[in-house]
Amino acid sequence: MANDVTKLPKWAQDRIKDLELERDLAFRNLKEFEDNQTESPLRQLVSIPNAAGGTMWRYVQGQSISAEWKGVSLDMWLVDDGIRISFSDKERRMSGGAALFPESGNSVTIRQVKFDRKH
Repeated sequence: MANDVTKLPKWAQDRIKDLELERDLAFRNLKEFEDNQTESPLRQLVSIPNAAGGTMWRYVQGQSISAEWKGVSLDMWLVDDGIRISFSDKERRMSGGAALFPESGNSVTIRQVKFDRKH
């Protein structure tokens, strides 16, 4: 059910029309960006608020990618015989680290762990 903007003042109607044009242009530009990407084995799923479909793939060119989150550093490389993954705590300290915690199916969560040294 569309809102009836004809009952609003002229300046408000003009502002709504401008915003609708900006939105339409942004969606066209986003679609063009998505269509012009070069596909690659590395990709990121990106959420698009209020867009039809709601998500798109953003392709990453190259053979490696890194991420840091909640104290964990993760590096991934595409290699001849598969995918190599390296992880550690963000600062790569010897007194701390990161560990794999199995989840359901074929998934794990990597979390930062801290070790107490009492020596």
